Amino acid sequence: MLRLRDGGVHFGAIVDHSAEVLDFRLLTSGGLVSVPWAMLDPQQSTELQTRYGYVDTVAEEILIDAERLVLTSGATIEGVVLSREGKSFLIKTEGNLQQIDKTRVASIEQGLRIPALDVYSAEELYAQYSALAPATDAKAQWELAETCERIYAFGRAVEHYQRVRELDPTYRATELSNLLPRVKQKAEQQAQLDYLREADRKRKRGQWDAALDLLRGFERLYPDSALREDAKKQEARLLLARDEAAKEYVGRRWFYWMRRLTRDLAAEDTLAAARAYVDERLSEEIQKAVLADLQRTISKEAQLEQVKPLFAARRKVRYEATTYGSGTWLIGREAAQRGNEAEAAPTAAPTNETDAQRDALAARIRQFLKNQQVAARSRRAEEEDDEQQTFWQSFSASHRAMWLLAYYVENSGDLELRARPTLTNCGTCGGAGALEVLLSGGGGAPDQGNRGGGRGGRGGGAQANQGMQLQTCPACHGVQVVRRVHFR
Repeated sequence: MLRLRDGGVHFGAIVDHSAEVLDFRLLTSGGLVSVPWAMLDPQQSTELQTRYGYVDTVAEEILIDAERLVLTSGATIEGVVLSREGKSFLIKTEGNLQQIDKTRVASIEQGLRIPALDVYSAEELYAQYSALAPATDAKAQWELAETCERIYAFGRAVEHYQRVRELDPTYRATELSNLLPRVKQKAEQQAQLDYLREADRKRKRGQWDAALDLLRGFERLYPDSALREDAKKQEARLLLARDEAAKEYVGRRWFYWMRRLTRDLAAEDTLAAARAYVDERLSEEIQKAVLADLQRTISKEAQLEQVKPLFAARRKVRYEATTYGSGTWLIGREAAQRGNEAEAAPTAAPTNETDAQRDALAARIRQFLKNQQVAARSRRAEEEDDEQQTFWQSFSASHRAMWLLAYYVENSGDLELRARPTLTNCGTCGGAGALEVLLSGGGGAPDQGNRGGGRGGRGGGAQANQGMQLQTCPACHGVQVVRRVHFR
């Protein structure tokens, strides 16, 4: 039963076949038709071509257990550790033996599966497998030939497939007659296949430019090669893989440099200068630093204008957080509370005298803060800057770095912000923004809401400063909250 791609079904017999067509004699009329493989149902086409030896069914290259040594320099070495005795490791990698001083090894990762050809040469692997295959067993010789294909020893594979024919001419004869020419062709192309495999090995190791140089030079070295299209397809896959690696790398390095540069900027003595740097230059400096890393690690062809799009295309997983801390007030009350507005719940009527006193105090504080905002607008800019600068100088370097990071995250537009920040009530005033204090009248308290009161003491002045008074919270400066922002 022959199934066609368009759904048709025909009964008959397969008379002959080649790599291009299937000759089929129809049961109904006895007519002979040549059917291209592409016209058959894909599943049946694959099954028949595999049965007749037109499809290369050899599995992927052989993998072996290995370990990865992570060196103190950050470099890695993958291979088989042959000895751990003494002061060094003896490791087999890329066909060579290396001795690595144990003091240079930061950690060892086990459980890796890597291509055997990344550790041993093809001849070393052939020696191992051929020693296990009985020379007079056709089945064992067939399996050895398949193994030779998997280790890219195609000349050896031809030898053992021919040995199968000598030992038993009937063993998988049809399949052998079809696959042997293909394997012979690979043996003739051995140097070209080794060349392409070396390019792929460099790709797997992240040596993108070296791999790309090899692939771009293939046509120049082998202008008449039948593998030119394979080289072009391999180059296209490499470029896609390099772009994906660049996205992941730029994402990591951007986050590293934004923290590094804000930490360095925390040493700036003036808040105004640090803030201006974040507003005007920080994003550009991050891009330049990331570009230098990208050119050194991924590709020397990378350009500055590619960095930001690569960062925007990064894989975003979880949110991270940073905070303005006790310096939240430096961004102003409106900015500090932005993004967490909620519908005001209806205020319940006071049910007792305590509730009534609480509500009255809340109303007084709201009015007080409103008056403070009006008073702040009339203050001289120099006075406000002096107050902020005094606070900035008292701020620790680590808190300055967090504040600058939060300011960059919220204002640069480079990062994705979670819709709602986390606002925590000030621990000193409980989120009220002001404190009610008792003044004895012996001297004017440093009341931020009564700046003209002097030091008190004479006549009505002392009397005026007596009793319960409201003062702006000295911790949050009336902004009421500590702002924490989430980004990715």
